[in-house]
Amino acid sequence: MAEIIRTLYVSDLDGTLLGDNSRLSDTSRMIINDLVGQGMLFTVATGRSLPPTELVLRGLDLRLPIICMNGALIVDPLSRETVRRVSLDPARAEALVRGHLARDLHPFVFTIDRHGEHHAYHLGIFNEVEQRYVAARLALGDRRFRVVDDLASAFDDDVMTVVSIDLPERVDPVYHAFAADPGLYQVRSADDREPAFWWLETLSADANKGYAVRLLRDRLGVDRVVCFGDQANDAPMFEEADEAYAVAGAVEQVRALATGTIGSNDDDAVARHLQVAWASTALPG
Repeated sequence: MAEIIRTLYVSDLDGTLLGDNSRLSDTSRMIINDLVGQGMLFTVATGRSLPPTELVLRGLDLRLPIICMNGALIVDPLSRETVRRVSLDPARAEALVRGHLARDLHPFVFTIDRHGEHHAYHLGIFNEVEQRYVAARLALGDRRFRVVDDLASAFDDDVMTVVSIDLPERVDPVYHAFAADPGLYQVRSADDREPAFWWLETLSADANKGYAVRLLRDRLGVDRVVCFGDQANDAPMFEEADEAYAVAGAVEQVRALATGTIGSNDDDAVARHLQVAWASTALPG
C-alpha cells in the first residue's frame, strides 16, 4: 500500500488569496470549500488581526487553526480556542510607541484586552493610505478602531503589534532605532497601491509566520507544508515550507525563496493551484 502523505496548505490573504478589492471571490470560496470538504488541510496566515480576518473570510469552510497578526495569534475557528498568543513585552511596547512618537510617526497600536476583545488605538488619520486602510476595515464592520489623545491608554491591554504607515524616509529612522533589539520582529513593506508609502510593523521576536507554520506542522502531524504569499512578512513562512509559491507581482524577497510563481491574486490563482494539486494527488491528505 502506498504511503499517505499529509500536506498542509497555507495561504496569505491580502495580495494572495484575496483579490485586489481585498475580498475573497465567490470562485475561490467555492473551490476551497469543495477541497476542504474532500479532506484538504487548508488554512490561512495573515498579518491581519482576528476580527477583520473573520469578516473577510465569512463563508469559507475553515476547520484548522488560523494564523493572524503574522503568527502572534493563532485561533481555532471551530472551538474558538486560542492556540497561541504572543504579545510584546510591556516595557518594550511602551518604548516602541514612544520611539515612534519621538520621531514624528503616528502608530496604530493593536491590542487584546483582558476580556479577549481586540482594539486598534490611534491618534487620528495622517495620510491617504491610513485613510484608505481604516475606511476599508470600517466598511467590513470592523469596530476595533479608537481615536485617542494619548496612546498610553493602549498599555492597559496586551500590545500585540505596533504599525506605522508613512514615507520611507520617515519610517526608516524608527526601523533602524529598534533593529538591534533581539526581542522584536520588524517588517517593512511598500503599500501595494501607493508604493511611495511604507508600512512598518513591529511584533515580538517569535511572532512570525514561519514559527506559526512550524507550530501547526507539529500540532497537526503533517508531512509537508505548501504555502502561498506575496510580501516580506511571508518570507519566514516560505523558508519553513516544503514548497512555496509566489503570486504574480510578489516582491523580490519572496520570489527568491519560492518554489515557483503562479498567476494573479485577482484571477483566483491560489484556489486554482490548489484544485490542480489536489486532483494530481493519488491519495488525498
